[in-house]
Amino acid sequence: MATWITPATKTNSTLTTAFWNAEVRDKVNWLYNLLTTDTNDADAGLRIRRTLGTSDALQLRRATDAAARLAITADGAMRWTNGTAVWDIGITRNGDGELSLNRSATSTGGGYLSFNQQAAKVTGTAAQSITNNTWVAMNFAALGSIVIFQPPGATPMWQDSVRDRMVAPSIGVYAVTATVTATANASGTRRIIGLGINGADPNLENMQTYEKGAEAFDINMVITQVLMLTDGDYVRLMVNQNSSGPISHNNATLSMVKIGNGA
Repeated sequence: MATWITPATKTNSTLTTAFWNAEVRDKVNWLYNLLTTDTNDADAGLRIRRTLGTSDALQLRRATDAAARLAITADGAMRWTNGTAVWDIGITRNGDGELSLNRSATSTGGGYLSFNQQAAKVTGTAAQSITNNTWVAMNFAALGSIVIFQPPGATPMWQDSVRDRMVAPSIGVYAVTATVTATANASGTRRIIGLGINGADPNLENMQTYEKGAEAFDINMVITQVLMLTDGDYVRLMVNQNSSGPISHNNATLSMVKIGNGA
């Protein structure tokens, strides 16, 4: 058991056994160094232990709050409130790689998690002439609208300097959707929409063919694919047709949403 030494007058100087016993002094100095200086001590983590996993290990609150704004329990769950006694949002770990969001029954808001999803969508207003039997990328030279939802500092999905593609800002799984209208033309039998990746023409997996008869009418085409992309990969909306001559295409849209992380 530690033996206390009668404390002397303490001034702003290094703690000594004249103020505290050696064991307590060493522990306080360890905590001081942990919070104020860099250390290479492999066992220097700050540990807050509680007997019960549901007991709060850390709370953050303002002086005027009735309850903590944030609390972290000993088993790692987190709870938020607006400073009242009612906890309205909580996050708990259900299992390996799974989180559960819990909303208080008395809460009138909340109820969802945001993982910094990234998304972008562009629409074009200008018509573009597409030559016969050739894959051509739609160029959004005349933009109708741009919608971008990305965190600051992320590689832009839509890059205004190259107006024909969406760029993957990081490795992951992406949902890509494109639409375009082929204007009325009685010639030919096929109008094709596809997604070209990294400068290549669409493959069979990434294209959709619209068969037509001898009628002349506008054909609204759409394609959606889930793609595994890496950082810097880009996707273009591409079209093809076999009318024996050029056909105007318009009302193009291209959107990309990151829906999952990569390996």
